[in-house]
Amino acid sequence: MNKALSSEFKVGIFVIIGCLILIYMSFKVGKFKLFGGGKTYEVYVLFDNTEGLDVGGAVQISGVTIGRVKDIKLEGKKARVVLELGEDVVLKKDATATIKTKGVLGEKFVELYPGDSEERIPKNGEIVNVKKTMDIDKLLASVDTVMEDIKAVTINLRKTLGGDEGELALKGIRDNLYELTLNINRLVKKNDESLSNTVKNLEKFSAILAEKTPELSEELKEITRNLKEILSENRGDVRESIENIKKASERLDQTLASIKSVSDKIDKGEGTLGKLINEDSVHENLNKTLAGVNKMLNKADSLRTFFEFKSEYLQRLSDARSQVNLKIFPKSDYFYMIGGVDSPKGRLSRKTERVSGLRAPIITTTETEKERTVLINAQIGKRFHDVEIRGGLFESTGGLGVDWYTHNDKFKHTFEIYDFDKKYNPHVKIGTNYNIFKYFFLSAGVDDVISDRKRRSVYMGGGIKFEDEDIKYLLTSAPLPTK
Repeated sequence: MNKALSSEFKVGIFVIIGCLILIYMSFKVGKFKLFGGGKTYEVYVLFDNTEGLDVGGAVQISGVTIGRVKDIKLEGKKARVVLELGEDVVLKKDATATIKTKGVLGEKFVELYPGDSEERIPKNGEIVNVKKTMDIDKLLASVDTVMEDIKAVTINLRKTLGGDEGELALKGIRDNLYELTLNINRLVKKNDESLSNTVKNLEKFSAILAEKTPELSEELKEITRNLKEILSENRGDVRESIENIKKASERLDQTLASIKSVSDKIDKGEGTLGKLINEDSVHENLNKTLAGVNKMLNKADSLRTFFEFKSEYLQRLSDARSQVNLKIFPKSDYFYMIGGVDSPKGRLSRKTERVSGLRAPIITTTETEKERTVLINAQIGKRFHDVEIRGGLFESTGGLGVDWYTHNDKFKHTFEIYDFDKKYNPHVKIGTNYNIFKYFFLSAGVDDVISDRKRRSVYMGGGIKFEDEDIKYLLTSAPLPTK
């Protein structure tokens, strides 16, 4: 064997070393170790179209490569793409996958959005959410269609406006515009002459009025003289009227004398009216009676009654809740309220059964809820400046309510808490009423805010309210039927 290495042998060794370096660098660039390096796991996603995506393609999150496409195969009418990800990559149940392109005509890769839910996608699990992207081929096809339409419009315009006929059509349009301008000019000139004539006529009328004023004054003087003559000719009738006035005055004197006679009898204590006025005991009893009646009337006058009807649409239940309330105010700062609620959320009822067992009795509790029921409101409340506090029955359960009035009672912000069930959270309602008119209002808010029975719902609605004075006004102002 020749001790000196041949040049062919040296070249072969160099090629082998270069191939080994190339293989090593390829694995390093692909971020995979040759000898059982970092651990990985697999998930899969179903795409409608994976055109341009190849096995070995990159998988990225926010532009950072975190895995590769391990396999692509057909599953039914969709493409099943298996993704091999690093063990440190965490995907949630609401994660989203989409196919993107690097640049306009670059290679395609899979972009992932990890998601924010609490539950994690397990190994070999599926990414359910898939975001569709614009297909370049379809986009180019649409552009081709638009270009064809533009081309057709251009050809039609060229056919219409090109050549001798098109030139004649444009010339006709120009001539029509010129003629229209001339007509408008003539119309303006004509109206200018009419306006000038109107001003001249007004000047003539003013001159005539100034000229005829002395004649009108003489005519008024003549009318005055005629009235005087008529009065002088009918003096006899005037005298007769004066005699009638004298007779009426005499009868009035007789009436006054009769009144004076009755007054003298009353002063002497004669008759029922005289005793009533002159005897102190009768007077005192009458004063007491009148005072009692006056006190009773004052109480009745200060008692105010309000009627309210409102209906609210519950978004979660897709149904309406209506209620009618009657408020009675003995004083302006406190009230009593009674009403009924037609609620789509029925009351819960529990039934406990005890069944004998082998060692100990078995107790079972069954809960049922009515589809719809009528519930009762019965509350008492008091107002302190702009804050009103209520307590009593709220939809047939005990509770408490606070109302805050703002903008001169235009807005009423309400907080209610009731139905203190041991098993479930209490019913909390928060909302706002806005008085758009005296009798009409709108309402909106959130019902059953802290519900643990999935009954939290946004509501909106409105209603009407009026008091007994409004009813009196309507009754007194309504026209009476006539024959």
